[in-house]
Amino acid sequence: MVGAIHPAADDDLVEIGPGQGALTFPLLERLDKMTAIELDRDLIEPLRTQALLIGHLEIHNVDAMKFDFSSLATPGKKIRVVGNLPYNISTPLIFKILEQADHISDMHFLLQKEVVDRIVAPPGGKDYGRLSVMVQYLCKTEKLFHVGPGAFRPAPKVDSAFCRLTPREQPEVLANRPQKFEWLVETAYIPSESDPDGSRYIFAYTITIMNKGNAPAQLLNRHWVITDSNGKVQEVKGEGVVGEQPYIKPGQGFQYTSGTMLETPFGVMQGTYEMVGVNGDSFNAEVKPFTLATPQVLH
Repeated sequence: MVGAIHPAADDDLVEIGPGQGALTFPLLERLDKMTAIELDRDLIEPLRTQALLIGHLEIHNVDAMKFDFSSLATPGKKIRVVGNLPYNISTPLIFKILEQADHISDMHFLLQKEVVDRIVAPPGGKDYGRLSVMVQYLCKTEKLFHVGPGAFRPAPKVDSAFCRLTPREQPEVLANRPQKFEWLVETAYIPSESDPDGSRYIFAYTITIMNKGNAPAQLLNRHWVITDSNGKVQEVKGEGVVGEQPYIKPGQGFQYTSGTMLETPFGVMQGTYEMVGVNGDSFNAEVKPFTLATPQVLH
């Protein structure tokens, strides 16, 4: 890992969670000075004592989730961040650090292998999802190598991987309009599947979701409110659409077709999609009311 990080003597390097110093001390041997963020008070004095024999180690006894990493950066010089992140908070901690990415030149993290696979996953792969979208928007991502359970004491039950995240000087797409979406809706009555005598009217609807903003977003959930001409209301909630949670890039769209049943020949359908933007925040995109009607009603 030290070789992959390749520290220069004058680097401003910050380690999260040094523990007993397995990575700390080999790094400190190559640095003029180093900073560590350690929450466990019992580890502070042993780290400080052993570090005196090697070099200058500044230790902050604080929760990394609450620490201002930008405070360690000096004018004209960015910090480097490394760490074996606790698996249970690795994702929120990465997002927390990325909020201060303007002050960071690169990050090297040892994470659960499945998390690294999701971070670096290409679009369309089985591991590609929200985490991939958010991190890749802000960083160049690299999976460097696999680390088996035998490298730890005690050995965990999962595999690990070492990765590099390099903040982009500018995102590949600008996010000044991250929530601008438009919709095209087409409906059709399906007589072959309908039974008017039995108050069963089947409609298909095709929706084209168009990203008119300047940042990608992913559709997570849908919520439809369907009202027939008798005032009967159906609510439909679920993950994604037609079994997918599409990631939609700026200037691109996603089209799908689904259907619903009414007890009357006329109804109105409206709803929202829960989307997640590049910063990890979710927002609702509203689909304005559209009608479902048989040809006889329309004419």
